[in-house]
Amino acid sequence: RYPPPFKENASSEYTLPEAGQVYLEITSILGNRIRLISNQPQAEGEYSTTLEGSKLVPGVYMITLRFTNQFGSELTKTLRMVKQ
Repeated sequence: RYPPPFKENASSEYTLPEAGQVYLEITSILGNRIRLISNQPQAEGEYSTTLEGSKLVPGVYMITLRFTNQFGSELTKTLRMVKQ
């Protein structure tokens, strides 16, 4: 199931259950990196990021979050975004 398409901007929220290393990037559907948003430690809490659509061609984009906690456990989540 695809999320609703966006024209200008799309936002994505995520919650970290504990402090850890966050790697967050936007890629094309083919896996080409569009933008690296974060590659740094972040504290526990709620965060939001915005995908600016004004410079993107219509298509499907992926926002991938890779979280690694202090014990080395890793969690990866990917969200699809459709630009009109």
